[in-house]
Amino acid sequence: MDWYDYDDTVNTYPNFTSNTPSVSAHNSYKVNSHLTKYAGLVYDLNDQHAIYASYTDTFKPQNYLDADSKLLAPVIGQNYEIGIKGEYFNGALNASAAVFLMDQKNRAFRSTDQTQCANYPAVTCYSAAGEVRSKGVELEVQGAITPNWQIGAGYTVAIARFRKDATASNVGELFDTDTPRHLFKLSTMYRLPGALQGWRIGGSVYRQGAIYNKGTTSGVPFNITQSAYTVADLVIGWQATKNLDVRLNINNVFDKKYYNALSGSTGFPSNVYGEPRNVMLSARYQF
Repeated sequence: MDWYDYDDTVNTYPNFTSNTPSVSAHNSYKVNSHLTKYAGLVYDLNDQHAIYASYTDTFKPQNYLDADSKLLAPVIGQNYEIGIKGEYFNGALNASAAVFLMDQKNRAFRSTDQTQCANYPAVTCYSAAGEVRSKGVELEVQGAITPNWQIGAGYTVAIARFRKDATASNVGELFDTDTPRHLFKLSTMYRLPGALQGWRIGGSVYRQGAIYNKGTTSGVPFNITQSAYTVADLVIGWQATKNLDVRLNINNVFDKKYYNALSGSTGFPSNVYGEPRNVMLSARYQF
C-alpha cells in the first residue's frame, strides 16, 4: 500500500540575462492508498532444481517534466517472470535462467526535439509513452570451480518496444535506445596455493551492446551512436595479516574510450565519457 505526495517549486536563474530563459514552475501530485499486488510461486523439482513464477504490479512515481513543464503521471503496469534455479556440488556452484515480460504505461523518454520544450535549453523535457513492452532473458552462473577459484558470469538481453503511443509512428519501434539491450559480465578470483595463499588475483570483463539517440533539433535530424564495447578490470589482493587486507584495482586496463551516456540533442550536446584507465590502492583493517 503506497501513499505518495510530491510538491516542487522551481525558480531558476530569475535575474540572469542571456539567451537562456529563466525557469519558473510549480508541480504537485498526490496518491493515497494505492494498492500494489504481487505474488510468487516456487516448486522444487528435486534436490538440485527449483522452478518459479512471479507477478507484480508496477507503480512508480516520477519527477520528469513534459514540454509544457507539467509533471508526468506515475509509471503503472504489470511484470511477469518465470525461471529455474539450480544448485550443484553441495552448493559450490549455482546457476539460474529466467525470462521476463513487462508492460508499462507512462514511461518517460527524452523528447526527440528539445527545442520544442517550454524552457529549452535550461531544462530537459520528456514525453510519456502510451504503453511499452519489455521482454528479455537473464542467465547467471556463479560459484567455486575449486576451493581457491571463484567464477561468475551473467548475460542479459532486454528489448523494449512501443505497443501503443499517441505518436502512431512510434508503435513497434525500440524504446529508450540509449540503454543497452545486451549485457555480459564475467568475473573471476583465484587464491594462490601453498606459501602464497595470502595472495589472490582476479579480474572482470564487461561488454554491452550498441546504443544510440536519434531525433531532430530545430528540424535538423541527428543520430548519435556508441558502438558495442568491452571493458576489462584487474585486481590483486594481499591478506597481509589476519586483520589487514590490501587490494590493488586496475580499472579499464586497456584504457578503452567510450561514452556511457549519450546526448539527446545536437543543440545542447552532452555526451559523457566513461572512466579512463585508473588505479586504486586500498587497505582494510578489521578490529
